[in-house]
Amino acid sequence: MSKKARFFLFGVMDYSFQALFDFIRFLARFVPPRVLVATAYGIGYVMYYIRMESRQWLLDALREALPEISDERQLKKIARKVFSAPLRSMLDPIFLERYSERVEETLRKTTDVDEIARKVRETEAGGKGLIFFSPHLGGISIVHAISARFGNPYTPLVRHPDYTPVPRYVWKLALLAQSLGCDPEEPAFFTGPGSNVVPKVLEHLKKGKRVGITFDMMGSTVVDFFGRPTAIASGIALFALESGAPILPGYLARGKDPLTYRLYLCEPLQYEITGDREADMRNILNKVIEKGEEMIRKAPEDWISWFGLRQWRERAKKILEEKSPSDG
Repeated sequence: MSKKARFFLFGVMDYSFQALFDFIRFLARFVPPRVLVATAYGIGYVMYYIRMESRQWLLDALREALPEISDERQLKKIARKVFSAPLRSMLDPIFLERYSERVEETLRKTTDVDEIARKVRETEAGGKGLIFFSPHLGGISIVHAISARFGNPYTPLVRHPDYTPVPRYVWKLALLAQSLGCDPEEPAFFTGPGSNVVPKVLEHLKKGKRVGITFDMMGSTVVDFFGRPTAIASGIALFALESGAPILPGYLARGKDPLTYRLYLCEPLQYEITGDREADMRNILNKVIEKGEEMIRKAPEDWISWFGLRQWRERAKKILEEKSPSDG
């Protein structure tokens, strides 16, 4: 595909997603959440059946990543929901905007909010700040807002919308997500070319504050992820190594009801700084990946990055080929 054709395609996608977002936001005033979720799943099912090559790749990836699931029917059910995951993620901030009180009320029933707050305070007691981390799983688009509403605000690191294929849509989603709850001092740290985000984050942690970061996105560090070499971002390891801040994993899981969520916090990741920078970075990142895989396996249908995994593996292959000595 030529550069001009790709630019046109991304432009069409951007306006389409933006229009769809506005339309769903309007529909949410009148249409019950269950109907909107069912529609999202229906669209995902259609995409599952018409995108045959993507469907086959996804099923192969699921079989490899989830060997504990031997029932082929269950794997196909997960795959159909994976196709709807981006739309389902779009609904989360719209539901929180429209049904804020109900979401908070049900969350208090599913999550021990006081215990979450205690664990956060205990983990950050060393005064080096705190790094929250979650894969792009479940309610990732609203987890920062939920945390802020229950007294645990943090500043997420997010890709600057202008450096995504669909900037107009991402800007709309980001502005809505920010309006639903955030750290008022630092709503977000934007990443991307020229952002100079590393010193900003380190200074933030030095002040004893909190940041939120993911690892499951395109990067230049090759590690084993779900059993294969994968090129992913290593920022979380860099920030932990430079600051000594504890890493607290967790994610916002969806319930069966569209307005029901549950916030999970795991135990802090244990890591040591030995002085061997490269080895320490890899050790921290491996621990992050291990915990990330564990969380994804709990709700594989809600991980929105399955198709990104394909591109990350291709990038890893190129990086490894460039590093290997040439033949002859």
